[in-house]
Amino acid sequence: TASTLDAKWTRRNIVSGDEARAAWGGSWLVTNTYGGSIDKDYLQTAPGGDFEAVIKMAWSDNGNSPIGPMIVSSTGTGFIFAQQNDHIWYIWPLVNYLHTGIGSGVDPGMLVSGARSGRAAIWMAIRKVGTAYSGRVSINGETWSAYTATSSNAFTVASMGVGRISSTTVGFTSIDWFDVI
Repeated sequence: TASTLDAKWTRRNIVSGDEARAAWGGSWLVTNTYGGSIDKDYLQTAPGGDFEAVIKMAWSDNGNSPIGPMIVSSTGTGFIFAQQNDHIWYIWPLVNYLHTGIGSGVDPGMLVSGARSGRAAIWMAIRKVGTAYSGRVSINGETWSAYTATSSNAFTVASMGVGRISSTTVGFTSIDWFDVI
């Protein structure tokens, strides 16, 4: 419900009418992110030190919109781990919450067909170790790809969460769970 999400998550660029929630497939929470071609995020305060944020999700993508776990400063400098196509995943650097190109990538050696159309669940993780950031992906939550090569930035981490750095409207983002390791 809105009140239980509000207790933990801050919405950025998500306003009334942009989202709708419904149970889907058991414990899934479907969040429709309408409202045009702007980025939209659910963020919470990041822990101190090194950590890894892991999410299980699926989404319907009507365009080329990076969606995934993210780690950011209070000004939006940071990184998002997102899929470019069905088999290559990247660390995208962020400035003012907008991606500034593609960082290091990983081909997990497994086709994640259907993930972009909401038919397949995927697990994604973004990791912070000092000032180095990397990501990894899984199609079953047990067998993981190697981490991407690290991308570095000395910004002060403020938030983590899940977001879309959008160039087009995305139909829905389905979030099953989010965890910090």
